[in-house]
Amino acid sequence: MRKHLILLCIMAILLPLHTTAQSFKKEIYAKPELSANNYLAYPTPSGKLTPPPTGYIPVYISHYGRHGSRYLIHDYQYLRPLQILEKADSMGVLTSKGKETIAKIRRMYAEAYNRWGELTPLGAEQHKQIARRMYKRFPSVFKRFCMGRCKIDGCYSLYFIDGKRTSGAYKAKHTFKSALRCQCTRYVLYESFG
Repeated sequence: MRKHLILLCIMAILLPLHTTAQSFKKEIYAKPELSANNYLAYPTPSGKLTPPPTGYIPVYISHYGRHGSRYLIHDYQYLRPLQILEKADSMGVLTSKGKETIAKIRRMYAEAYNRWGELTPLGAEQHKQIARRMYKRFPSVFKRFCMGRCKIDGCYSLYFIDGKRTSGAYKAKHTFKSALRCQCTRYVLYESFG
């Protein structure tokens, strides 16, 4: 009896995991870009946002964000798939879709060359959009300060790749602040490193 109870408990735990895994597969088949995981460009949020409670006015914003879209960190992340496809092409087994993919990877590699880990133009635009949405959504926070001085405290992490500091997070922070600058013309910037 005890064995049956243990088996029933294990099945009760594992069955929902199987069901969840199937729903992820369906989502990825419906939207293949989701398989890119953390390399997927962040989608712009949509839908209705929850307003502040009645009678309350926002007075402070704490934003914790990652860098936006950036180039891959190492050259081999472009070169390895390129080498595999080129080998298949030399063997004459590559389809036309594979040849299109080789061309795309070559263009991506050329654009990213010596910019490993840096913010892409899309990543910069993502930060500008976040700052604009923030300003539009919470004008009371910014208008209060923009009448005199706007204090924006920015903190970012430093990333090192092969002993060289990357500029992705640094550029992300400055792009974000430049978008706020357009909204709030008089401000003081405070920076800290984490």
